[in-house]
Amino acid sequence: MVELLGIGILVLVVIGVVSALAGASTSRTTNNPRAKDYAPAPQAPRPQTFQPSSTSPPRPSDPAAAGDTETGPGSPRNHYDVLGVPRDSSSEDIKKAFHRRARELHPDLNPGIDRSHFQRLQQAFSVLSNPASRAEYDLLLQTGGAFERLEPLMRAGRFEDAFAAAHEILAQAETADLLLMVATACIETGRIHLALDYLCRAEAIAPDNLFAKAQRAGTYLQMGYFQAALDIVERVRPRWDELPPLAEIAASSLANQGRFREATQAYNAARELFGDVPWIVIPHGLVAAEDDDFETSEGSARWVVEHLNELPVDARQFAIMLFLAMVHLLVRRHRFEEGHHWVYQAQQAGLDWDTASGVNNQLTELQRLKASDDLPGNWRPGESLFDKAKEGWHEYQRKSAIEAEAKEIEALQKEILTAVGKDACALIHSGEWESQIAKDAYAAVCAKLKTIEELEGQLREIDNRERPDGILQSLLDAGGAAIKSSEVKSKIAGARTDIDGIYMSCTRSLFKANVPDRWKGQAARLDRLSFELDALRRQMRLMK
Repeated sequence: MVELLGIGILVLVVIGVVSALAGASTSRTTNNPRAKDYAPAPQAPRPQTFQPSSTSPPRPSDPAAAGDTETGPGSPRNHYDVLGVPRDSSSEDIKKAFHRRARELHPDLNPGIDRSHFQRLQQAFSVLSNPASRAEYDLLLQTGGAFERLEPLMRAGRFEDAFAAAHEILAQAETADLLLMVATACIETGRIHLALDYLCRAEAIAPDNLFAKAQRAGTYLQMGYFQAALDIVERVRPRWDELPPLAEIAASSLANQGRFREATQAYNAARELFGDVPWIVIPHGLVAAEDDDFETSEGSARWVVEHLNELPVDARQFAIMLFLAMVHLLVRRHRFEEGHHWVYQAQQAGLDWDTASGVNNQLTELQRLKASDDLPGNWRPGESLFDKAKEGWHEYQRKSAIEAEAKEIEALQKEILTAVGKDACALIHSGEWESQIAKDAYAAVCAKLKTIEELEGQLREIDNRERPDGILQSLLDAGGAAIKSSEVKSKIAGARTDIDGIYMSCTRSLFKANVPDRWKGQAARLDRLSFELDALRRQMRLMK
């Protein structure tokens, strides 16, 4: 069980740090950084987006930075537009333009004009008349499209595309937020050492940027450099309340170094800052179990029981580890009867029946020995006590992971086969290509599309039919219409599935005959996926 707990902590630190950074980034503008404002959405335990740090200068898309606000006729988009001068204007030209526009917009000279227009003019002049603030503003304008280009890619999970686009942007200018965004793309694409380089450059530009420090510490944590991560967060301990993930990184670093008592204290601090959230409560309980702190582990486990239905699916396997840790702690205290309760809770979280039965049988046997005084008073569970439970649970997890990976590969194969078949039929439709295989597929698809069109016409007729008078007749008519509508919709769904099957069959036939140059990349990828799928199926057969 000690081994099981160790595995649980090592896996949790990665999920915990990443989830914490995601939660902090989505809540960094809150007025109250404590408690549960930092909790990420339950369905997103891993980071899917990057948010610029709160300590960086305002983005040019921010109205306060780039002037994207309504300011009267013409609605100027930035400070230069407000003054009516080009961006390469001299300081003297800017000053003259300000005086000219001031006469036009001053409310005392022009009673009918809104005062906000003059205030906007003053804001523009205050920025552009100062060489330092103007230089910073020009830099923000220069990289203004960067966030609009990168953020959609990051949100869509297209980290390779974001990484490629970022190089073009960084060639023009560097800001801390841009570097942090690129670092995130590097981490997601496996370029960990390159990510560290970008994070160090971001810290050089913005030394007080806490998010950059947390990101770098979290990266060290993922790489296994636990002391390096701890050193970073310990240096900013007084500011943990500004960015609570720092406390969690400290706790995870300590836990991975075997300093469980200190880690428990750090998790206490993290819970004060975050509130009770799964990625803090569960590792807190596991670390406390390593330190034989029964009360803390029990408190964490009871919280998880209360919130089990709210846990993301990915977090449930760690809840199972916590419940099994509770069983281990109870066995050490000879409280075997209570152990059955936590085995039951582990089953509720997803523990397989065979593993649970094995643990329950051992608990029952220990109860019998205790009742007959055959169990020594100083008895402690040995390393082999829960070997069967661990092996059974790990085997179940491995099997589930392999099955999930196989399904994912099959879905990718289907996606590629469908896309190539659809592309081939499009070429036939446009007359850009000649292939009998694709022609036959195109004809079959057209026939199916015609069938779908006819079925959709039937649906419209059902929806637009005349309703009979009378309550009973109306109810009978509505019931019959619903049945007919359901049947037609089922046929439409079947026809669309058939179309995907035609596309996939077309692709297989094309690749079997001779792979055209246009799709050689897709064919190579399919070969790799087939090889991986065969390897997974061999593993599954061996496990059976």
